[in-house]
Amino acid sequence: DSDQEINANMVFMAQIEKVLADSEASSSSADEKISELKELIEKNNDLLAQMKLLKE
Repeated sequence: DSDQEINANMVFMAQIEKVLADSEASSSSADEKISELKELIEKNNDLLAQMKLLKE
């Protein structure tokens, strides 16, 4: 179970790093990047909540 959580967090961090790296290479606005990051955080929170339910 903890391995799944670690893997999920690693994927989440990789996605955040990709968004930030892409922002350095593009002319997208900061607002667009913030929206992308908020979406990733929401998805991660949903995934963690689902994993918690499965543990119960």
